Amino acid sequence: MMTQKATTTTTTTKTDTLINTLEKINEVVRLQPEEIANRIKDAIGVKCRFVAFDYTNKLGEESRYTLLINTTYKNLLTRNERALARMISRGHFTDTADTLAANELLNSFRQSIAGVNELANKLASHYEQTETKNCKYHKDFGTVYLQGVQCRKTTKLETIATRKKVNSSAKTIAKRRIKKILGCDKWRSFEIQNVTNTRHNGKTIDIIGKAHVVGRF
Repeated sequence: MMTQKATTTTTTTKTDTLINTLEKINEVVRLQPEEIANRIKDAIGVKCRFVAFDYTNKLGEESRYTLLINTTYKNLLTRNERALARMISRGHFTDTADTLAANELLNSFRQSIAGVNELANKLASHYEQTETKNCKYHKDFGTVYLQGVQCRKTTKLETIATRKKVNSSAKTIAKRRIKKILGCDKWRSFEIQNVTNTRHNGKTIDIIGKAHVVGRF
C-alpha cells in the first residue's frame, strides 16, 4: 500500500513538473508585442510592404488577411478626396441619391483629413508608437495594433451562419458603392496577440504560430 501511494505521489509530481515546464515553454515562445512591432519595423526597412495573418470573425469564419502597411490613412483619404472631387466636378453623379452620397462623402473625407479618424486615434492612444506609423504595441495587454489597406482575403473556413439583413437607404447604398469604386472601404485596423513567430516571405512578413486577432475596427 505504501509503495502504491509513493508511486502515485511520484507520478503526480512528475505530471505537475511537466505542466509547469510546458507553461514556461509556452511563455517563452510567445513573442512580446514590442518584439513583434520591431520585427515588422525592420521588415519594412528591407522593403517588405505587406503583413499577413489569420483572422476569425464573430460568425466563426476563418480567413487569411494581407495588409499593405507602408501607407497611411491620411494619404489614402487624400487620394480619395481628390478623386471624388474630380468625379463630382465632371458630373459623374446624376442620380439624386448618388449626388447626395458623393457630396456627404467628400465633406466626410475633408473632415477626416483634418482630424484623421478620431475614433481610430482614441483606440490607438494607449499604444506605444514605433517608427512604422501603422504598427503600435501595448506592453500591458500584450497586443499589437496594425493598420493598412486590405489587399487580399483568403477564406480558409466558411460558416453556415448568416449576417443579419439590414434595410439600407438608397443614399447609404450609394455611399457603399462609391467607396468601393474609390477603394477607401479597404482600410482595416486589427489588434493581434499570442504571436509565436514571424517570417519573411518576399515582400510580405507573415505573422505565424498562434496568432489571434482580438479586434477589428
